[in-house]
Amino acid sequence: MDSSGSGERQLQTRVRELRFLLRLTSLINDRELPLDLLLKRLVALLPQAYQYPELACVRVECDGRTVQSPNFRNTAWEQSADIGTLVNRSGRLTVSYLEPGRTRPRALPGGGARAAQHRRELLASAWSGRGCAGC
Repeated sequence: MDSSGSGERQLQTRVRELRFLLRLTSLINDRELPLDLLLKRLVALLPQAYQYPELACVRVECDGRTVQSPNFRNTAWEQSADIGTLVNRSGRLTVSYLEPGRTRPRALPGGGARAAQHRRELLASAWSGRGCAGC
């Protein structure tokens, strides 16, 4: 494959990530949105940030609540991050890739491990401004 195909793929990845961050920021900054609904929307939104959204499933644990994708299960292809808040409550975010019926990705895609770590850090940082206390 030529370098232009690789550059185009990288650009598509960055555009997907930026769209996700814009939606995430809007969601988290909506102070009128009840926490339960925010968590449900986050669970629906997060797979879109990954290269294979149809294979991703999400669980968010926050303030004694657990919201997850209907097909959520822990797998070998999983990323988790603690999500702290301004009110010293804690939560946990887990994204798993389901075992596909075709060749599995070697690792969670979406720009590689560094991009995935960056995505988790951005999410945790944005989340800390909202908090899990049902504000």
